[in-house]
Amino acid sequence: MLVTFSSPASGDVSLFEDHARFFIKLLGFSQAIPGAIYAEDVVAALTNFKTGLVEAQRQELEAQAQLLQQQDSAGQGTEVVDQDKAVDEIEEAVPLSTRAQPFLLLLNAAAKEKTYVMWQVKD
Repeated sequence: MLVTFSSPASGDVSLFEDHARFFIKLLGFSQAIPGAIYAEDVVAALTNFKTGLVEAQRQELEAQAQLLQQQDSAGQGTEVVDQDKAVDEIEEAVPLSTRAQPFLLLLNAAAKEKTYVMWQVKD
């Protein structure tokens, strides 16, 4: 299911449900869909999101480092090709910072224009 975030200040941003719920959680709101942020609450939500995003990115990097370390210790004596494959799998994942960019642009535009943000399921 796709969740579409919209604001009069910006174009729409659509995310898969699991990513949308995670981003809504970072905003500091319940993960209910549909939902909205009042214009006067957008700046606080943006601050919450940025803070949560930094923490989530830190955790993401720690998890990747831990995975590489586990694969390195488990793979001592295995071929280098296996390690290259593990690194390739990690690199193929879309980083959270990249996934969040369109959403951040929407939030920044809404904050600048002092307008609301809403989200709902769109077919």
